[in-house]
Amino acid sequence: MGEVKDAVKGTGPSRKKNPIDANLTDQARTFAAELSRLTVIKDDDVLSEGEGERPENIRKAAQLRAAHALMTHVIALLEDY
Repeated sequence: MGEVKDAVKGTGPSRKKNPIDANLTDQARTFAAELSRLTVIKDDDVLSEGEGERPENIRKAAQLRAAHALMTHVIALLEDY
């Protein structure tokens, strides 16, 4: 499996669960930063995996961007709280 898919869906029941060690705003910022990193990887996949995979990679990159946009709003809501 690819790094992006593993990061989004996990690697199965043996994956580690991180303890909550930061406030929600910090966790949301960390999550948004990870979404940004994964989007860059998926954008690279668009360029490197060939035309057959291109539409799927573009769709997945768009989903990551949408999730990042939502997290941006979550962060704003938490900061205003």
